[in-house]
Amino acid sequence: MSLLPDAKPHATGAHLVAAWNWARMKHLFWPWLPQTGAAVRHIDAPSPQRLHGEVLEIIRAGELCAPMWRAVLLVDLASELAAFSGAINVTVDDEAERIRLVDSLVRTLQLKSTADASNDTKSKMAQSRGVDRCALFTRD
Repeated sequence: MSLLPDAKPHATGAHLVAAWNWARMKHLFWPWLPQTGAAVRHIDAPSPQRLHGEVLEIIRAGELCAPMWRAVLLVDLASELAAFSGAINVTVDDEAERIRLVDSLVRTLQLKSTADASNDTKSKMAQSRGVDRCALFTRD
């Protein structure tokens, strides 16, 4: 958790640099790996649009950024979602590791691919995330 950016606004704008660097580094080392050559993830660099979107989310979260990450990391997501009785929509972008994790979650929760979602909807979702494509899954 010490690697999370300090999202508290600074007059110098240092919080913006910290957010940008963290968003970029989490793609290179996903976020808790040691920052060494041996730990580099072998993926394409994220697009500037994608980084921009992630930085905006960090800035919007502000001082809640670290507590939100802590909450996400401490919960057993699959168990919580399995116990949830409402509708579930899951989106995933085009990064291989995220696709692998979502595939596992989809199988565990027995989610269905949302084939009825229009290509325009998927395209808009992908564009908002700065990626080329995304997939949608749901449980009614």
